[in-house]
Amino acid sequence: MERDRLLKQASDYAVSGQLASDLARLVACRSVSQSEGTPEELLAYLNDHIQPWVSELGFHSEIFSNPREGGAPLLLATRIEDDS
Repeated sequence: MERDRLLKQASDYAVSGQLASDLARLVACRSVSQSEGTPEELLAYLNDHIQPWVSELGFHSEIFSNPREGGAPLLLATRIEDDS
């Protein structure tokens, strides 16, 4: 059953330490609060770290400019598991 396989895969990801490793890599990235950061820094974080990661998980993602001047870019990701 697909559900059972996915649950085992998620459990193995956490138990193996890979989840902790991935999160440690992301947390290690230099970051600042939204009020102090620049849209360019967040765009680099989204492009270099988040977008490749969600792509590996099977998501299609796209980064959009924020319509608010000086606003942070937006990443939207979707994953359709079953087309039917």
